[in-house]
Amino acid sequence: LKYISQARKIRCVAELCLAVGRALVRAAMAVAIADRFGRGAFQAVRRVELTSWHLVSGKQSPFLRELTNDLLRSLSHGLAITPGDHQFLADRYYWLGRLSIPGPVDVGLATVLRRPHSARLVLSVFNSEAKEPVLLYQLDRVCLNGAAQPARIGTALDIAYQATASGFEGAGLGL
Repeated sequence: LKYISQARKIRCVAELCLAVGRALVRAAMAVAIADRFGRGAFQAVRRVELTSWHLVSGKQSPFLRELTNDLLRSLSHGLAITPGDHQFLADRYYWLGRLSIPGPVDVGLATVLRRPHSARLVLSVFNSEAKEPVLLYQLDRVCLNGAAQPARIGTALDIAYQATASGFEGAGLGL
């Protein structure tokens, strides 16, 4: 009976050590990601007003998707975005801190992967004047033609992707 009790103690200590080790690895990865997507990495940061948690919660965020389109539109020359010319897929939230809601936040857009028909984008959200993001919102944007089939990325959109790719291409979140 004493042997089983000792074995249980050893197993509990081992499980605790593994849990602490995993937590440390996750924390180190979060710090590396926060550094990669920090405020200084973006050429342009836009300030927006968040009035409610509902704008940034749920499986997908229509608000953050539209904000992504607005940032792409402002970075391109003559990009016209219509609801049927693209589809967003694979939205993922990476919470690194707590958003100050309601209130102003700053956002930066990064293109981390480009393919002929799509791009993987990361919207970095900062509390006002903070250097590190509190939210990384990753999404894939697929271009579509009139028949809702994948279409090649147009010139105006490619300009926007190039403007947001500097220093980010190949940066996976990998959490």
